Amino acid sequence: MILSFRFLYGLRTVAPFVIGMSPVSAKKFILFNAVGAFAWAVAVGSGGYIFGQALEIFIGKLKHYEGVVFVAIAIISVLIWAGHFAWRKMSPL
Repeated sequence: MILSFRFLYGLRTVAPFVIGMSPVSAKKFILFNAVGAFAWAVAVGSGGYIFGQALEIFIGKLKHYEGVVFVAIAIISVLIWAGHFAWRKMSPL
């Protein structure tokens, strides 16, 4: 249970309290908790890396359009801000 509670949604917050009330020694808990934390970090980190690599394959050309999209968002944001500022200036309140 100590090795696997990180992977189970909902048990991550309750399991340490239950394990703390059990007769498990502190040394044993620290050892198994460290091993479980390492396994969780490797699994989540590897999953994120693999997902990122797969996403880059499918959306590889996105970097080419990144600058254009950023400039377009900046221009649209400035226009919305200017329109809002002008509308507030013309408003009687």
